[in-house]
Amino acid sequence: DRVLPRWFPSHHLPPGELGASRYVDQVIGAFFLVRAPLFRRLGGFDERYFIYFEEVDFALRALRTGARSYFLKDATIVHAENVSSDQVPDVRLYHSLRSRLLFAYRHWPRWQAHLLLLLTMTVEPVARAVRAALAGDRAQLRSTASAYRRLITAGRR
Repeated sequence: DRVLPRWFPSHHLPPGELGASRYVDQVIGAFFLVRAPLFRRLGGFDERYFIYFEEVDFALRALRTGARSYFLKDATIVHAENVSSDQVPDVRLYHSLRSRLLFAYRHWPRWQAHLLLLLTMTVEPVARAVRAALAGDRAQLRSTASAYRRLITAGRR
């Protein structure tokens, strides 16, 4: 969505759309409330997701039963984003990539999931490496390489 926004629109709501409460595709897992009967009926979160995408998966499964996600404008929280995961950026990236691919293979047509895998393993690491190199961020280069090594190793198992 950053390189080719025309083809891949952002998956975040633009600020202009946050002015009113409304139905949305999903809400962020940092502040995710769900009725207990629905949670039980869907079997809770899919435990294959360690972190990332578990709420996306849950929201889609809920939608398929007729339950919809709702953004409540007046509800506020303070989310200290990435405070813990900033300490292990390679592990964070690995889990993000792994969960995204798991979601795609679970919910998308097989050819689209394969295409995402191809882009994830070819275009994306190059784009991440170029961005880190241009910023002179060697730590980001190392963490990107480490995350992709983990992903490749996990894929072989």
